[in-house]
Amino acid sequence: GIPTMADDSGLCIDALGGEPGVKSARFMGEDTSYDIKNQALIDKLDGVPKEKRTARFVCAIAAVLPDKTELVVRETMEGYIGYTAEGENGFGYDPIFMVPEYNKTTAELSAEEKNADSPNKITKITTCKPTPCWAALCMAALGSTDTSTPFLKNYTIEAYCCQVYFPK
Repeated sequence: GIPTMADDSGLCIDALGGEPGVKSARFMGEDTSYDIKNQALIDKLDGVPKEKRTARFVCAIAAVLPDKTELVVRETMEGYIGYTAEGENGFGYDPIFMVPEYNKTTAELSAEEKNADSPNKITKITTCKPTPCWAALCMAALGSTDTSTPFLKNYTIEAYCCQVYFPK
């Protein structure tokens, strides 16, 4: 065997039964713009009060090593869906995802706010990208914290790739 890895992330909205969830990128079709997707979600939540618009971004990466060791990285960021799309500092569903402690969407947050020591793990989720996380997960599995490889430069495993769990 060779190491096998998979990742996924998505926006889960409680009032919509967890939609769009793992289908976030394909929701309404891969070629549909996020402006259209965001407005469709806002429209689906028409009449739903703020306290019922709860949602979370979920980012997960899993690996099985040749010795059958299983590694899982999973983080969530809690929030709610706003009533309008706001902000330019993000992508995808960021303009509709409200962060309660700032009363702003993730697309409205400044770099300083995203990098603050937030209990909601804003930086860890909004910067979650597969390649560095996959590489960091592999390195963590091998017991390495060397980030000198070209695509890991400027990242630390602890700060960038969340937490590695070893299931029993």
